[in-house]
Amino acid sequence: MGGGQQVHGRRVLWTRRPSKNPEGAPGTDGAATDRRGLALRVFTADCAPVLLADGRKRALALVHAGWRGAANGILGRAVKLLERKAGVGPKDLWMVVGPCIHQCCYEVGGDVARCFPRNTTGGPDKFFLDLPGALAEQAKVLGVSPRKIFLAPHCTVCDRRFFSFRREKTESRQAAVAAFRQL
Repeated sequence: MGGGQQVHGRRVLWTRRPSKNPEGAPGTDGAATDRRGLALRVFTADCAPVLLADGRKRALALVHAGWRGAANGILGRAVKLLERKAGVGPKDLWMVVGPCIHQCCYEVGGDVARCFPRNTTGGPDKFFLDLPGALAEQAKVLGVSPRKIFLAPHCTVCDRRFFSFRREKTESRQAAVAAFRQL
């Protein structure tokens, strides 16, 4: 299995073999591969797990995207890595943003709101960030077709089926896992 340690950064690792470290590659928030049968995974508790995949070339990336990663371009790094290593253009990608914190519960400060002016409501001292919407907007700018972008409707804070650091200060996480079957 390939994956990272989720450090709220923007590093995405290209991999073609399982990690020898069960905790994942140090200092990474995502992985990408074109190796069939190799599962990628990220852990989240309010941040968004984001899957990018091209079914024809069997290439995919899975990233952990919180506000810091989104603001620092983790999605763009994953798209460019897939293009460079697997020849997958943004128009060929499908994107799924899994369960994460939603705007109803994601109160942020002005510094974060300034990073996402089109995806933040409220003010002047209380702002709410639409993280899935911000990621979808970034994907469209990168060239992913809007009809190929899917956002899970589940807010990890509101929906008790999911772990939420904001709600419980828990160290527990859900795992997002993705792979193309080995034929």
